[in-house]
Amino acid sequence: MQATLIIVFALLGTSIGSFLNVVIYRLPRRKPFWRWGERSYCPNCKKTLEPRDLVPILSFVVLRGKCRHCKKRISWQYILVESLTAALFGISVGVFGLSLELLYALVIISFAIPLVIIDARHKVIPDALSIPFIVVCLVIGELSGLAWYEPLAGAAIGAAFFWLQWFLSKGRWVGSGDIRVGAAMGALLGWKYIFAALIVSYLLGTLYSVVVLLAKKKKLGSTIAFGPFLVVGLLIVYFWGHDIVNWYFNAYWLFDKGY
Repeated sequence: MQATLIIVFALLGTSIGSFLNVVIYRLPRRKPFWRWGERSYCPNCKKTLEPRDLVPILSFVVLRGKCRHCKKRISWQYILVESLTAALFGISVGVFGLSLELLYALVIISFAIPLVIIDARHKVIPDALSIPFIVVCLVIGELSGLAWYEPLAGAAIGAAFFWLQWFLSKGRWVGSGDIRVGAAMGALLGWKYIFAALIVSYLLGTLYSVVVLLAKKKKLGSTIAFGPFLVVGLLIVYFWGHDIVNWYFNAYWLFDKGY
């Protein structure tokens, strides 16, 4: 039964991922991504795409990653986003089962993926995405069993943490978008778990920086988009935060008893 649910929700994820690709392409370009009756089109030749060209993942494979009309390469972003959304939707069912928590997770993922891709590609986090994300995280935080003040306190802590860095560095260390993502993290996780999410995010960011420096893809002092690491840290702690915190404290006490 659970395997069937995972497959069903993974297929749903491919469809949602297809829509998220539209958001990712149009939002940074200030183009409307939700207009009734508007058809999807090739970003190169502007030809309207046929229904057979819009089947998630399968169309990309059948067309060998090229537009049917102009034969220009289609960005790997499209199949990546559709596959990633499918995988995360399937994982969500495995973690939460059929529950309200599952619905919350699917909504969070649908905001998280565009935030990650847009910031990674354009080094910007659009207000049109981040501000609704804060509101959604506040609502979910309030509905998920936290004390009424915890999402508000968490949002204040998350925003203040990045605002202070932004203020002291005059925007060199973090961007204003990171402040909004920090607020969303705290609103969703509450003040107790936001610190775990920040630790995970900084560990991931540090690991990535070391890898790209060793691979000579970046030079020392180069800037990287930090929003993706914050969002990934948020998802990891939202899905497995309780287990991570328990593991950490159990490991700490085991280590401490040896002395």
